[in-house]
Amino acid sequence: IDSVACAAAAGRYSYNYYNNRELIANIIPGTCHYDHTEGNFIDTLYYADFYREYRKQTFKTKTEAMAWMNLAITEYYKPVVIAKWKKVSQSSPAVFVSIPEPWSTKTSSYDGVFESTLTAENKLTVMYTDYRGSSEIMMIIRTPNTEKLSIEKVLSWTNRMNPAVDLKTITEVSIGGKTFKSSQNSFMQAMNQWHFWYADDQEIIYINYNLLKDENVRYPEVLKEILKSITW
Repeated sequence: IDSVACAAAAGRYSYNYYNNRELIANIIPGTCHYDHTEGNFIDTLYYADFYREYRKQTFKTKTEAMAWMNLAITEYYKPVVIAKWKKVSQSSPAVFVSIPEPWSTKTSSYDGVFESTLTAENKLTVMYTDYRGSSEIMMIIRTPNTEKLSIEKVLSWTNRMNPAVDLKTITEVSIGGKTFKSSQNSFMQAMNQWHFWYADDQEIIYINYNLLKDENVRYPEVLKEILKSITW
């Protein structure tokens, strides 16, 4: 937080709030930039604006405005707790998964690096909802292993598509009773990515989710719960 002296009101200040050097909110006195005087009226209110959730509020005192802002920021920058979940049952691709009640899914066809011969949609995208609307946060691709690719080849081809994928720190994790290879990496210093791969003679499964900036604080536990819920 920093304070900036008001140009048109001696002794008054506006307050800017930052997270990772990015401006996320401010509090401005009504008289800060203009005198706001009409007749005998002088605007003595304080205007608080929290950009992250497009939340605005007006207060009589600086103390009230700062208390509201501190609470809004604290509530926003903490892990999201989901009160209600819903089950999604999908036949193409065949997957069962639980997601937060406000979120949604969509299906599509992915014919990328795995060279599958497709007979139906093979990609499920999970969309999360916040103050900006809906955004993609996870995808699950379950597709025929037409070329009989080994798991090593699947990892290599994914790395060809996304060179940021770290193939040096591969671990194993069980998802829905299947053993997946897993890796995590950062992308362009702005995003954290998680990858999960499975391959046998019949199919390839690739799960990916990406978290940007604030999402790294708010949603990692939610994504872990979604992974735990997946069955095939």
